[in-house]
Order: sequence, then C-alpha cells, then structure tokens
Amino acid sequence: KIFIMEKFRKEVEIPIFGGTLVVEIVKNWKKLNKQYNCNYDSTVNGTAYYAIKENGGSEFVIAFLGKPSYALIVHECIHWVNAVFRYRGIKLDPKNDELQAYFTEWVFQKTVDILEENYV
Repeated sequence: KIFIMEKFRKEVEIPIFGGTLVVEIVKNWKKLNKQYNCNYDSTVNGTAYYAIKENGGSEFVIAFLGKPSYALIVHECIHWVNAVFRYRGIKLDPKNDELQAYFTEWVFQKTVDILEENYV
C-alpha cells in the first residue's frame, strides 16, 4: 500500500534513554526547514537530529525525503543514535560498543516497522 501525502509523522517513546523517536517522511524540506531552522535542499535524502520541545521534553527526529532505502535508514539511524548519546552525555566506547549496537538495532527496526505499517 502506498500513501501519497504531504508529510508523514509518527512518534514513539524511547525506552531507557527517554524522549520521543519521531519518524518523518516529507515531499520536500520546506516545512521542516522552517520548523527547525534548517536549510536542507533536494540533494539531501535524509537527516537525523534532536530538538527540545516547548514543554522541555526531547524529540529525536529521523526524517526522509520520500521513501528511503534500507541503506539510507541505517545511515540515518547511526546519526540518530549518536545524537541521543550526545544529548544524554553518553560517550561512545569502541572497545565496548554493545549499547550502541543494540540501540542502533532498536531504532532501525522501529523505523522500518513504522514505515511498513503506516507509509509503504
């Protein structure tokens, strides 16, 4: 099933680390650029970042320009996990990277599940 829409957005609570995972699909970056003060153009296919909500909560966003490939999802998931770690003060440890690996696996699977259930 394929839904053609201006923008797709789904939010999921993040276990352990707190905050909200936001998965977005956009037709163009115009609204997202305005909302988050970015300057993405049509050469950018995906992005990952975090934002502080007005109520003080945190949103960790992974967004795609149209339907993403699995390769792009993995790419943005790594940026996304690193954004969560930076914001939460967690240092990456290349000698003990199980936390990073499991968390990347979680966000990848959650993103794929959301897209398969709701978008394409």
